[in-house]
Amino acid sequence: MPTLLKPSQERSRETRLILSDWSGVFSDNRKVVYSAAMRVMESHGKKILEFSEWLRSSYRGPAELFREHGIGDNTGFLTDQQYKVRLEEVKSSSEPPTVYSDAKLALGEISRTGIPIVILSSRPAYHVIAEAKRSGIDSFFSEIVGGVKDRKKGILEMLNRRAVEPQYAIYIGDNRYNISAAKEAGVFSVGITTGNHHKSSLQAEAPDALVDSLSELTQVIMPMLRKGTDQLNIKNDIYY
Repeated sequence: MPTLLKPSQERSRETRLILSDWSGVFSDNRKVVYSAAMRVMESHGKKILEFSEWLRSSYRGPAELFREHGIGDNTGFLTDQQYKVRLEEVKSSSEPPTVYSDAKLALGEISRTGIPIVILSSRPAYHVIAEAKRSGIDSFFSEIVGGVKDRKKGILEMLNRRAVEPQYAIYIGDNRYNISAAKEAGVFSVGITTGNHHKSSLQAEAPDALVDSLSELTQVIMPMLRKGTDQLNIKNDIYY
């Protein structure tokens, strides 16, 4: 069941913008991340984890997983570079990620409120756009912004450009770093456990709400979305 940790009814009636990560929220990239991480583990002579075992431990993220197994230097720079190389290898040799099965239904329900949905992804925008189009859900997004490395900065820049105060926005993320950035930016933070970070890791960041699927997400945020499109400053089909 979804968990609403810090309900705010007065604030929820004024929601004007939904911001979200892509991978781990709408796109299931866990097998890609797993394969890349295991290639690094194997290159260092470490035991390869089963996918189910990795899911239970991946709340630390690849970097923390490597450190736990004695891989990498103090800074983690070399291991990070190795992981990025392996990640590109896996991406080029495997099937592309697919969106979660309940994504289209959830997005359809949310979009009927008229509240714009904006993707802020660290991946290149053209990758996300292609995946969204291939899955038939690209029309649900007002904007898809790629190359967002600093999530807090990305959130604040989007709020400023759309003239939306932080208390009127929702951010959805699948990892603890995203939740931390959302809280620092002052938006309503929703953690979703469908990504690479374990539920306990998300709970530790104390998001405003925590859900286990996009279907549960709609149960939490639908009461928070103002009906209609008046005064929402929606811009459609903007990709960069």
